[in-house]
Amino acid sequence: MIRLVIVDRSSTKKKSWQMSLQNKPDLKIVGFVHDGRAAIHYIEKIKPDIVLMNIDLPVIDGITITRIISQRCSNVQVILITTKDSQQELNRVLKVGARGYLLNNTEIPAIIDVIRLVHQGYFHLDSSLAQKYIFKKSKKENKEQKKNNIKLLTYLMANAFLLSYKLFALNL
Repeated sequence: MIRLVIVDRSSTKKKSWQMSLQNKPDLKIVGFVHDGRAAIHYIEKIKPDIVLMNIDLPVIDGITITRIISQRCSNVQVILITTKDSQQELNRVLKVGARGYLLNNTEIPAIIDVIRLVHQGYFHLDSSLAQKYIFKKSKKENKEQKKNNIKLLTYLMANAFLLSYKLFALNL
């Protein structure tokens, strides 16, 4: 069973998550936290398998929490959800150790699939973000942007290679 903590300032999401997961025997919500500081303490205490966290939180933002959790609880995997789709935010997310990065408009069934994939050791980047930041070539792209895009593409390709290797191993 995948033990899940949800960190979001919206209390209405708690009800929708509880309803969505009631028929999913492999997923269990073990906590719902509304602000960053409380999230750190709760995650350290409970040590869930997965934390599904909004980036925009009161007190401490989700990216900072992910960095702290990655250092203190290495077995806890974090999936971040955002309303923004900026290159700078994506770079920060990758640096702090998040295992998933989704847009806020992602449907709950798709998020459930991502939770399962991340729990199996995979990294997930929202496909629309990947297309926007990796495959879109800008005519005004400067040297630093090209360097960052190459680093990001290399990181994602390495994760794709690991994913295909794991899938190959599972089929043996």
